[in-house]
Amino acid sequence: AFSQSHRDVMFKTQSSDESVPTVLFLSPSVTAVAIITAQRRGLRMQDWLDKLVVGACSGAVGEKQEVGTMSDDMTIELFARVASHSPGLLTDRWHLLFERTVLDDSLWDYPTTTLEAMEADPNSTPSLNVERLRRKWPRLLATAFALLS
Repeated sequence: AFSQSHRDVMFKTQSSDESVPTVLFLSPSVTAVAIITAQRRGLRMQDWLDKLVVGACSGAVGEKQEVGTMSDDMTIELFARVASHSPGLLTDRWHLLFERTVLDDSLWDYPTTTLEAMEADPNSTPSLNVERLRRKWPRLLATAFALLS
């Protein structure tokens, strides 16, 4: 049995929606602050913890992320644009991140048009949805770090 200072947190795996039971040893005050902080950011506790852990592993310090870190919003948007329009330019971890996004159809917006219209408009190709990518970015990034470390 756990004391009041222990909290169970369910994490989802990258490749499925199954939860992995994880026990974190947090004091009640730290747990309360974590819950409040996640709520203020409009995130579930799991998503906030995912982002925090990946940010710490990729060099970000605490909640304040410097421009140019892997978790920075501009980095995510730039990755989405390059992956959508010129995926051949991506190498190393970036290529692995791209391969992970290709496996997840929910990250992509597919044009709904005719074949003739698609051939006439080169911009009517599938593209990464930045908002959906931003929500899954910590898990995708963690996978890339784990596979290339």
